[in-house]
Amino acid sequence: MTSDNAVARPRPFDWTWKRNALFGALYAAFMLVFVTIGLWRYPDLVSYAVLSGLAQDREISTEVVPIDLGSGAGNAAHGIPLRAPILRLLQTVACGRPLSPGGGCRRGTLAGIASRPQAIVLDVEFTTDCRDPAVPVATLQRVLRTLIGQRIPIYGLETPLSDSFGTALTARDFPSCRNVGGMPLPDADIYDRGYVSATGHTWIEMLPAPLPQNVGWYRTWLPGPGGADLQALPLEVVRTSASQVPIESSEPIFFGLGPENAFSGSPGSALVTLGAVLADPRLIDEKVAIVGNIATDRRIAGRSAFELLAWAISDLKRASTAHRTEGWLGAAVTLVDSALAFFGYLAFFRWLRTMKYSYLLALAAALAGALLALAAFVATLFAAHQLYGQVALPIVGSIAAALLALRWTRDRVVHERFLQSLWAESSEVEAFDVFISYARDPENAQWVHDNVFVPLAAARRADGTPLRVFFDRESITLGMDWYERIVTAIHGSAYFVPIYSKGYFERWFCRDELELAMLRRNTRPRFILPVMRYHQSLPRPYRRINYTDVREAHFVDHLREAILKDDLRA
Repeated sequence: MTSDNAVARPRPFDWTWKRNALFGALYAAFMLVFVTIGLWRYPDLVSYAVLSGLAQDREISTEVVPIDLGSGAGNAAHGIPLRAPILRLLQTVACGRPLSPGGGCRRGTLAGIASRPQAIVLDVEFTTDCRDPAVPVATLQRVLRTLIGQRIPIYGLETPLSDSFGTALTARDFPSCRNVGGMPLPDADIYDRGYVSATGHTWIEMLPAPLPQNVGWYRTWLPGPGGADLQALPLEVVRTSASQVPIESSEPIFFGLGPENAFSGSPGSALVTLGAVLADPRLIDEKVAIVGNIATDRRIAGRSAFELLAWAISDLKRASTAHRTEGWLGAAVTLVDSALAFFGYLAFFRWLRTMKYSYLLALAAALAGALLALAAFVATLFAAHQLYGQVALPIVGSIAAALLALRWTRDRVVHERFLQSLWAESSEVEAFDVFISYARDPENAQWVHDNVFVPLAAARRADGTPLRVFFDRESITLGMDWYERIVTAIHGSAYFVPIYSKGYFERWFCRDELELAMLRRNTRPRFILPVMRYHQSLPRPYRRINYTDVREAHFVDHLREAILKDDLRA
């Protein structure tokens, strides 16, 4: 072996545990930074597009009934005229049957026995500046108390302090029915005294243009008045329903939207008018009634906030909520898919390494496998009525991981091609019986010279000729190309004898010579005859190659006998 200070040449790929650990640590650090940045920047357009495609042709749940208060009901969130139709609806629900012309329960009926909804969701906020003199608060409180006594949950909305993007909301976002300056204040006579089962925010957004507008999303929590956070109203409905599992995530929730004409009010649409429910309360029997004003509510990309709320609750009630983009889940999917691409590349490369363009074929196969695994995961969730669209980060992570693995193995490809061309161009390959590979530190070099080289050089074949032993200090003379000399000597030797001394596998050139010998071993199985001088854990590729131990008194005799027993040159 030559000096470690010699000019470096292309080195083969190495599977030693230390190099594996180094690349593994670099891979883990890279993916950690990548995932952190990716999750911080999410959502992205590619993932939006996947969500949009998965959400095509969805229908509203049969358990959900959107009730439109009508275009003449005033501002959906704060108009005075809203309290009167809402009161009449609540009285009808409490009665269980259509009201008499005077507004009371029809004679002979008992409240609640004919029609009983699962819940009533009021997409309306009762505020202090929008009280209606024609609807006394006491009257509204009384009917709400009746409904709660009948175990019919009532859900109301409260205005958050900021929207889903963190932008603070102002009075301009909420036209006041009395033009009172400042943000609308929740009516404490209703909210603080327990006349509603729960409140929450309904600030729902849609995917940005130019993507198809059929996916909505909302934050699970937004800051509310008084320093308390408001949970999304759809989740409040789910949280207090015995048939649903509460969602505790703080990440955004995505859900699919059906066609825009689903709330057109035309025959066959999901929308039900207030008049229809007042005439036949059975329309909302065992349903979740969502009450709002589609014509005057806040518009998001051409759709009303009332419609988005109905779709959000519909998905939750159907147990088909779009999969939550929780940070741990996105990170787990990205890391697993990237790991599949990384280790898949290494496996395919080992299998295809003898083929032309092996690294490109392995790259394509690894990426195809990772993408198929991701597609299978998304399809599995979709079959379980869940949408998962966070695919951009796993895709980019898989590509990055596969390219990192390619860079890792590219040295081997380059080196093997270099060796093939070098062996092919060598007009004469000098023949040796033995090539001795060792770590060239002074003490070890002297020990190898005295205990291995000298005895082998003194050995004689059956015809009396000495063994030709390659030992770098004796076989490489001044002016020679030392690297070509070593490569051709290994290629032309009958046996390769590595001395496993302390630090042997830590010397990159020792590993280089051993890798060259492994290539030669493909055509000559007993080519490598190791000598164990210092006991250590061997790298996995070399553990199955039997060695002779220097602790045996006649180890060099055993080595010499193994060489002479199968003398190919005799």
